Amino acid sequence: MISLKILAAVIYKDLLDALKNKTIFFAVLTPILLSLIFSLVFSNKDLRLPKVICFSEDPGFYKFIKNSKIFDLEQALKKEKAKNLVSLGKFNAAIILEGKLNKI
Repeated sequence: MISLKILAAVIYKDLLDALKNKTIFFAVLTPILLSLIFSLVFSNKDLRLPKVICFSEDPGFYKFIKNSKIFDLEQALKKEKAKNLVSLGKFNAAIILEGKLNKI
């Protein structure tokens, strides 16, 4: 079995080599810097969810989509109304589900 002194010496030597070798240094530093940059760029608190209107004959489906909170969702009583609101630009998309979903 390898002793702790030898293991510590090998780790220390590798760290010194990594600091001398610019490629290894940048390979470790680049992901850290990129994650900081992306977190600053995409940290907008006012992100708006896409406005979606949903027509569904299955009330469970609408509740499921509403609870997912990935859309700013409103319910339409008629599918033609949902299509018209999207074509007028009041909503980004429409989810239309005719019929009921079967339970698995």
